[in-house]
Amino acid sequence: MQKNRDLFADFIKGLLIISVVFGHIIQHIKYSDGAFWDDYIFKSMWMFNMPLFVGISGYFTFFSLRRKTAATFLKERILYLFIPLFIWSMIMGCVGLIPSWESIADKLFYMYATLISSYWFIWAILISSVIIGILKLLSIDNKYIVALAGILSMLIPSPFTNAVLAFSKDMVCFFILGYILASFDLNKIYTFCKKYILAIVVLTAICFFFWDKKYLIYFNPADIFHLDIGIFRLMVAIVSSTCFLVVSRMIYDYIPKGVIVNKIAEFGQETLGIYLVHAVFLFAYYTYFKIQETSTTPAILYLIPAILAIWVICLLIKQIEKSSILAFLLLGKKKKK
Repeated sequence: MQKNRDLFADFIKGLLIISVVFGHIIQHIKYSDGAFWDDYIFKSMWMFNMPLFVGISGYFTFFSLRRKTAATFLKERILYLFIPLFIWSMIMGCVGLIPSWESIADKLFYMYATLISSYWFIWAILISSVIIGILKLLSIDNKYIVALAGILSMLIPSPFTNAVLAFSKDMVCFFILGYILASFDLNKIYTFCKKYILAIVVLTAICFFFWDKKYLIYFNPADIFHLDIGIFRLMVAIVSSTCFLVVSRMIYDYIPKGVIVNKIAEFGQETLGIYLVHAVFLFAYYTYFKIQETSTTPAILYLIPAILAIWVICLLIKQIEKSSILAFLLLGKKKKK
């Protein structure tokens, strides 16, 4: 572990990437139809995991923009996010075209469609980063203006955006929320929330009770025509994320910092690579090997293959990192000094 890293932040990101891979395995391997939307484990994780992931990225962006100029930040975000996003999208597109006999023009369009419709989570962080970077570059990064930009992004009518942009604009507000929170003392916020943790848990349970698949980002946009969807989605994500963070911190402070915590934190350091790689493998499985019957195995047991898959991907990442060029192109990593 690197001494200058925040172990708890990596621990949280590790838990989140486990939840993402776990959820995708439930979605693509356990179920053969859309029943996964009603799975209680999938439902509970998708209330908060992606918004919180984006919010954490916004939080660290605040400190990145303190260490470097806005122009440098923008250049680095585009280089280290878009290039691996582009390459893995092309790999995914090639996987989808393996058995295809379509024309060259159709294949090229398929590759383009794959690029603009895959990895929406990374697109969301990239787009949010560009928005914040430009506001900083123009010296209009006052937190109230930034907050207004986040709210307005949710109100953009979705018919004017494609799928990735529709998902991304719903996430900008969480990115900005994390960005703004970085200017506050989180220890004081944690102390306050810990004091009222029982109330937060009850609120989260109420949110879970009313949470339905219609509130998922995949089904309905949050725009000027769907204010109720946007407001409820925002409220649920904030309440459930707060609950997850506070409970995780309480557990983290209580348990010894041994092998398990360090391994989860190690996963947290490789979230971009894990997200990129696992998506291609799941896409290949879904395209060519998907079983057409829903498994009777309890969903919780799919946590085991999820962790094993992440562990294997981390081993692959270590091999890729042996080449600084491949580490840059495939993982968006800077050359180690």
